[in-house]
Amino acid sequence: MHNHVPLGFVFFSVFHTLLAIGVVYLLYNISRSLQRIARGMEKKEIKLQLLAEEGLLESDKIDG
Repeated sequence: MHNHVPLGFVFFSVFHTLLAIGVVYLLYNISRSLQRIARGMEKKEIKLQLLAEEGLLESDKIDG
């Protein structure tokens, strides 16, 4: 009996390790993109709220 690791098993292990690293990297990038989009939406929402408040204040000035 020879004490060696089958070459197919080594390739299988390396392939699955690289695949797992690739999936984790992909999920990380998707997460960062979604966070960036969410921050942008929050900024737009804040701007809209400020504009709405200014609009209400201006309409109060016109009425009063």
